[in-house]
Amino acid sequence: MIFLYCTGTFLTLTRHDWLTWGFARNVTFNFFGFSMVVYGYRAVRLYRSATELGPTRLDYALSALLFVSMLALSAVALWKDTPMRVFAAMGLLLCVLEVRELRWGFKPREVLLRRHIRYMLASYFYMLTVVSIVHLGDELPGRMRWLWPTILGAFIIYFAGAKTPSVSAPGPFLRWAVGATLVIGLSLGAYVMFDLWSGANLSMQTFSR
Repeated sequence: MIFLYCTGTFLTLTRHDWLTWGFARNVTFNFFGFSMVVYGYRAVRLYRSATELGPTRLDYALSALLFVSMLALSAVALWKDTPMRVFAAMGLLLCVLEVRELRWGFKPREVLLRRHIRYMLASYFYMLTVVSIVHLGDELPGRMRWLWPTILGAFIIYFAGAKTPSVSAPGPFLRWAVGATLVIGLSLGAYVMFDLWSGANLSMQTFSR
């Protein structure tokens, strides 16, 4: 994820005019997707803590970061583009869940587990979105290659998070969600490798369309 984010950000900074809508879209979308890793890692650190801790200043700061990134997405989406409007709506939903869980004080403890599952899977499907944008330019129309990982990811995240009682008893939904996520990721990866092996010409400009 760090490698993907850094290389994507480098390409955005070096191959786009900074005073364009495409530049703003790429910066806000990439930051929003990558930030999910930070929220998910923080959740599991709290979950594994030996002491019963509620939200700290760090957690409120990270929540503020989520709100800011959602507002940045929304500002870009107001201008144009259906995929960005979908991502902004997803960001708004995450903010609603964030407010609710902060008010609960991250209790019961399983709330932290569900947060970890939600954000780590969201970051993974962000990664699949980037791969789809770059490598499926000839196979899928523009909107579809931006949105299909989000559509699948939303269902998987819902069932994985809402139906997981605890780590000791994860239940079938979490195992199904992890299995489905791996199958989707491996299938896309295998297709990309085949595409590259067969001599497909890739253009990073697909990310700007």
